[in-house]
Amino acid sequence: RSSDLSTENGYWAMWLRDGKYLAHSSPSTSLTPRMPLRTVGIFLDYEDRRVSFYSVPDGAPLYTFTQASFSPTLRPYFSPYLHQGGKNAGALRILQGPGGD
Repeated sequence: RSSDLSTENGYWAMWLRDGKYLAHSSPSTSLTPRMPLRTVGIFLDYEDRRVSFYSVPDGAPLYTFTQASFSPTLRPYFSPYLHQGGKNAGALRILQGPGGD
């Protein structure tokens, strides 16, 4: 259930649903990227308690969750959502960020 994927449960999420981008904040926040998203970056600032999403090609910010509360162990969760009759059939790829080894 999407209600389980809440910031209160340690999930900071965004998604594309019915052609609209949303940040799963409370309440949900509509996002308006400059171009359709193909590559999204995630930046975690543990000390400042922020999780930020941005568009990789142009570096444009999409949404920042503030006052995030992290447990000692962080576990990423990625989901391309439902197949939706072939509309969501593209591959989900995780890329190494700049400066990563």
